[in-house]
Amino acid sequence: MRDRRRWAEVVHRASCAIERNGRLRSALRRAACCGDAVGYEETEVFAQALASCLGSRWLEEAVADGAMVLLAQRNVAPWPKQDEVDALPEPGRLPRLLGQPVGERRRLSELRFQRLLRAADSDERLQHLRRALPLLDGPVHPLAVVEAWLDLHGEQGRRAFARAYFTGDAAPTHPQPSEPTADAA
Repeated sequence: MRDRRRWAEVVHRASCAIERNGRLRSALRRAACCGDAVGYEETEVFAQALASCLGSRWLEEAVADGAMVLLAQRNVAPWPKQDEVDALPEPGRLPRLLGQPVGERRRLSELRFQRLLRAADSDERLQHLRRALPLLDGPVHPLAVVEAWLDLHGEQGRRAFARAYFTGDAAPTHPQPSEPTADAA
């Protein structure tokens, strides 16, 4: 994993922009697909900052747009106070939470988990992850959501996501500059 603090700053700025702009937050919460986030200045700024963080790793534009949609969801906590930027969640937090046992099952069923991993494109992946977030007991840190979202867009990241879901062991995988994305044409 490269400079996690830089990732945190990018996500922090996006999270704060969503909290400040009620119209944007409302539009993103109603978004049916990644493209519904297009046209907002905050989304464009986030996409550029994300591209800068990724370096040579190429992701389609829908990935940044989808991340903005996810950051606006109700089960994603607002970014903690500025003083708490150092207190970042451990890598792999979201898939571990989704894989927690609840009775005889996991929070996110294995069938829904497989659908998430095998999603054909970013829009389908977004729908599955949005449906998974309300299964959590409480809000999740915005950085954990964005890191999981990025992991789901590469083969190595999906393996780490699955490992964290099933075993609770999460090896950070992002960004991987040499790894092509599943959605890249």
